[in-house]
Amino acid sequence: MMLKLVLSPLDDRYSNSRNQGALPPAPFFSFYMACILRAMKIASHPELSKALADALETGPISFRHFMEVALYHPTGGYYCRDSPRIGPGGDFYTSPHQSPWLGRMIAPLLEKIRLRMDEPPALHLWEYGPGEGWLAFDILEAIHSSHS
Repeated sequence: MMLKLVLSPLDDRYSNSRNQGALPPAPFFSFYMACILRAMKIASHPELSKALADALETGPISFRHFMEVALYHPTGGYYCRDSPRIGPGGDFYTSPHQSPWLGRMIAPLLEKIRLRMDEPPALHLWEYGPGEGWLAFDILEAIHSSHS
């Protein structure tokens, strides 16, 4: 389902070019922000929703402040909740979560690179943003099983 939010002026004070940046009256602004928060599923976290609503009482807040509250609020922030972020029930579900085959396909390529480098004693690899480290685990397991 696609949600489209349209902010239309309540009267012509908000539609002419001079006042384009003017805020709509407070009740309309509050309703508009409630729609946005509901669409973002923030409304399902009462403490977070209240913190944002309180911040918005005086008018707009910066994107930076919004993200700070949405991510790091002590009870409702994204990084402070107990809900899974990675895996089938989470927000991120990538190839290494589904099977070890990506790691198994990369391992022989790394072995070829190591051979072309005249077999250095160590080949240092970094997995950036590894989440739970499944890709690195699968690569190392494939390399280990090919040498045993």
